[in-house]
Amino acid sequence: MISLKFKALEEKYRIMLMAVFLTASCFLIYYFHAVLGMGAVFTHILYIPIILASLWWKRKGIIVAIFLAVMLTLSNAYIRIDVMTAN
Repeated sequence: MISLKFKALEEKYRIMLMAVFLTASCFLIYYFHAVLGMGAVFTHILYIPIILASLWWKRKGIIVAIFLAVMLTLSNAYIRIDVMTAN
């Protein structure tokens, strides 16, 4: 009974932590593309939420990778309009 409550609490903390990581990742995507105008090295930071989601939720963790890939692609297409070459 107690282990069941602990598992539910643990899952809640994982979801909250992943929400924080995804919010920070979206902010970093915006900051590096819109403010700094570069898009090279910061993308390696996006591996952290992808790897954690894959370890925690196995195949369901692919949703995090797809979400971050879509955010990065849309940001490249719409925020960094003046860039001629892809990084």
